Amino acid sequence: MAAIDADGNLWSASLSSNIARFDTADPADYEVIATRFNYGITVDSLGNVWTNGDGVRRYRPADSEWDDVAGTRYENGGIAVDQNGLVWTHHDSGNIQRIDGNVDHRGLRLRQRSV
Repeated sequence: MAAIDADGNLWSASLSSNIARFDTADPADYEVIATRFNYGITVDSLGNVWTNGDGVRRYRPADSEWDDVAGTRYENGGIAVDQNGLVWTHHDSGNIQRIDGNVDHRGLRLRQRSV
């Protein structure tokens, strides 16, 4: 699972407890960031990195902090962010979640629907 941000950094998630950032212009510039179990990864227009796995989480590279999105649970499907800053996740049980990534993490709202 991987995503590229506006600065050309490749963000990669593994099924283990870390994510990694690689500068595509300078392969020697990389960092591994410890986290919890990850399944998917995406990057929003503000450069925030979103993961799902052990719940949905947002990593803020600007201050190296993680936000847990309240009300999310184990997610083992895809994750993407749209042009409006809405984060979408899918679980293999058929549930879809929509998270408004434009608000403070404590106020993130979840919309769930079974398909």
